[in-house]
Amino acid sequence: MTDINKTIQKWHASFSKGTDFDSWGQLVEAIDEYHMKILAPGEEENLELEEEDDAGAGSPDSFTTKVPGAAIFFELKHYKPKKRFTSTKCFAFMEMDEIKPGPIIVELYKKPTDFKRKKLNLLTKKPLYLHLRQTLHKE
Repeated sequence: MTDINKTIQKWHASFSKGTDFDSWGQLVEAIDEYHMKILAPGEEENLELEEEDDAGAGSPDSFTTKVPGAAIFFELKHYKPKKRFTSTKCFAFMEMDEIKPGPIIVELYKKPTDFKRKKLNLLTKKPLYLHLRQTLHKE
């Protein structure tokens, strides 16, 4: 995962962390921080974030052979000005077999973040998803 382009459409929360955990909930890779600006109405069509990590593995095949059952977690956070802290709104995750170039749609789940992926509850009854576009580069 050296270079990943992520496209987030029509989401007005802050996209804060991406983390890798295995199927037992153990941390595989350190947390990556992402920074987003708050969008004005009409600007949300195509916001692109680029992550550049020099110590990445490179190809999707090398991820699955290293840690079977691993997943990448995304926590979507928002700031509460009255309470002066950042709260987790929801989370999403990608299995290792979902890492491939192109668009991907990931379901959003209620907090708290369940790294073991045992008790998952969708954020809403309505179809609400996180839309990402992945670009993988070999080095």
